[in-house]
Amino acid sequence: KVSLLKNETIKYLLDGCKAESSLYWTNDGINCKARLDAITIDGWIIDLKTARSSGNDQFGKSIDFFGYDVQAMWYAMAYRNVFKESPAGFLWIIIEKEPPYISNIIQAESWVMTSGNEKISKAIDVFKECTKTGKWE
Repeated sequence: KVSLLKNETIKYLLDGCKAESSLYWTNDGINCKARLDAITIDGWIIDLKTARSSGNDQFGKSIDFFGYDVQAMWYAMAYRNVFKESPAGFLWIIIEKEPPYISNIIQAESWVMTSGNEKISKAIDVFKECTKTGKWE
């Protein structure tokens, strides 16, 4: 935590934010929920991550590998459904797991959100079909 707060930009973003917000909504009859790490006072969604490297290239590889695109879009959908407006954007604050605990801020680009949206749409379709047929294979 101390390392994060040494970064003035991160300190500014986290100051006054609403931490650990649980959001609930209904999507086409499906009950949904999300737990956001933080929402800034001006509507940015923040997700805190630890990583071996906080560099843009290394974290970019993690987005697809760990499904962070789905998470970013899911959180944005939650925000939009609950607050009836789009979030200002989505930021990852990454802190390295090993000393010197370098931190970085990465904004989710449009391709990340598009990819997440496509995957969520497919998952919702599969969920609806399984619910309808009772087959969960």
